[in-house]
Amino acid sequence: MDNFFTIYSYELKKILSKRSFQIMFVLGLAVMVLLSVTDSDYARGRTTLTGRISASEFTKITQEKSRKVNGHKIDDQLLAEMRYDIYNEAVNSGYVTWDDINAFLYDTSTEHFVNLPTGEKCTMFRALQYAAISTGWYDVFSCVYDRSGYVDQAPFLASSADLESLDTYYFTPTYDAMAGTVFMFGWVLLLLLATWLSGTFADERNLGSDALIRSTKTGMKNICFCKMSAGITVSVVTALVFTLVSFGVCGLFFGFDGADAPIQSLIGDCEFDLTLSHASLEMLGIIVLAAATFGAGTMLLSELLSSPQTISIRALVLIASIFNIPVASIRKYWSLRPVSVIMADSFANHSTYKILGLTLDYLDAGMLLMAVLFIIYSTLTIIHYRKTSI
Repeated sequence: MDNFFTIYSYELKKILSKRSFQIMFVLGLAVMVLLSVTDSDYARGRTTLTGRISASEFTKITQEKSRKVNGHKIDDQLLAEMRYDIYNEAVNSGYVTWDDINAFLYDTSTEHFVNLPTGEKCTMFRALQYAAISTGWYDVFSCVYDRSGYVDQAPFLASSADLESLDTYYFTPTYDAMAGTVFMFGWVLLLLLATWLSGTFADERNLGSDALIRSTKTGMKNICFCKMSAGITVSVVTALVFTLVSFGVCGLFFGFDGADAPIQSLIGDCEFDLTLSHASLEMLGIIVLAAATFGAGTMLLSELLSSPQTISIRALVLIASIFNIPVASIRKYWSLRPVSVIMADSFANHSTYKILGLTLDYLDAGMLLMAVLFIIYSTLTIIHYRKTSI
């Protein structure tokens, strides 16, 4: 295509040189990194039986212990080792006795409390949890507690046979943090792209230069495609940068442990045979595809409407996406909207969809819908642009 790269580079530079883009890109990236890091269990200090420890000290203690048992089968021996360390830490603190522990374990009819030197009066379960923090067993302890039905005595009385769904322990701090905030990427990208790309076609219409541009041979054939290519490039690169930088910063703080862990270690109801690294790459692809779809949709609105209307409609779409549809048959398909698919729990969604004779799972159906929407948005933009060109 004649002069494609010249026009493409010019359109790309127009988007990147806008002060609104530069400011919002930096702010958006900072917000996503901050959300990802602060969502982690290791981003804040913790209370122990003898006082507070900093976030860095808590991370160091937990990493050291968790990495030693990472990939180990959760058997009775490992559970016994964890309990031994926790009990001894609690008793050695001077605020818990063996009688207190036995009463907590076997007398469930009474609530047992411990008075700490900080003045806090906490339950016996909380006191033992504080001991788990200071001994580095916090992540293993939490894992056992979560999978045993959140019963206070379970981490101390359950046998490995009672924890069949928890066969092996995996330390996955960064993946945990990203799983908790990945849903925000869809919302942030939708808002940012609506702002950045709303003037792709509308700006020239507002300036009155669109008629002149569209009357030329280059305007008819090249400019629309170049504008869309530049907008899609910005959408895709932004999605990649936001996601990869957030993951990288989390990894630098908390470690990249757990890449080879099965996804079930993080999402127990998932039926896919995936490692966390493979699942992360799949989710990255979904985020990129969603960003491209958001970008194409925004540029279609920019071609059809004026810039302020584009942002307003996108805002309405964003608000509407928050709500669920009460009718079950409609809700099933409404859940395929991109901002819903960009969630860690999507891997545990067992819904199936029959499309064109094919039976697709939730993620495949969601990605297919995004691809179809992208094609429709792009095609309608090109058709309308050429139709209105002289």
